[in-house]
Amino acid sequence: MKLQRAMALTTLLTGLAGGTGQALSAQASASLYDITFTLVDLAPDDGIAPELTFTSGFDWGMGTSGTARVSRTDGGAVRTDDLDLYSQAFSPSALLSPGTASATLEGTSATASSTSDSFTATAVATQAPLSSDLSRDATAEVHAIANNHPAGFLLSANTSLLLMGRYSLAAALDDTGASGDQARAHVTLDISFGADAAHRQLVSLSRSVLVGRSAGLPLADSSSGDFAFSFYNTGQTAWQGVFGNRVVHAEASIGSPVPEPHAPTMLLCTLGAWAALNARQRMAWRVKTLRKPG
Repeated sequence: MKLQRAMALTTLLTGLAGGTGQALSAQASASLYDITFTLVDLAPDDGIAPELTFTSGFDWGMGTSGTARVSRTDGGAVRTDDLDLYSQAFSPSALLSPGTASATLEGTSATASSTSDSFTATAVATQAPLSSDLSRDATAEVHAIANNHPAGFLLSANTSLLLMGRYSLAAALDDTGASGDQARAHVTLDISFGADAAHRQLVSLSRSVLVGRSAGLPLADSSSGDFAFSFYNTGQTAWQGVFGNRVVHAEASIGSPVPEPHAPTMLLCTLGAWAALNARQRMAWRVKTLRKPG
């Protein structure tokens, strides 16, 4: 009976120590989607058909690129990586080229993908409480048209362009974990359009969410909405537009959690609790003996 009571007390103590037995995770996702382009002829009688042509500005033909990377750093500071990427051919008729990159390593994953009207990045870092890893990291990113280089489009004369779409961001952490855990997601889309400085039209979309265990940061956050940009070419020749930043990015990282009590610790707790209960019982017996009439 005393041993059962000692084991019950041990269970309570180890519960207070924080061992949950559940995997810990950080995750993030970012996407730009339902992207559409609508042309309006501002001068129907000028004999010029409205036209939108995408251009990389280079002889080589990369159109859309995506990168997915995951890594695990163990207790000996040894890092293991998995990397995947894609680079799809440029198309004068479409902003995006379809493709997918995916990396996975022991429960940690990253995916970067694009279709003809969307690009999405997701990252999930997961680790078991008893893992000896120091950290796990996942990052995913998609660029539209010529990663890190100018790229853009040509809009025909006397034509207006309406660019519309939607964005979605989400990031979350588990309730418990290491102090350095965090997840971040962001989307950016910057466009400059016009024949010269006098006609320059600038638009920008920049949204992000960040969660972490640092002071002032939430454990979960999300953001979503619509965007719409209008451009007007009132000239008699085609004008050029340039995409500056055009990217979706997601990253998640998780550190080594406080380990659960292992078998030796459990045994010591049980023996300690058992000794405490024995001492209490001996004290109660001694007090009872002293109180007996002589």
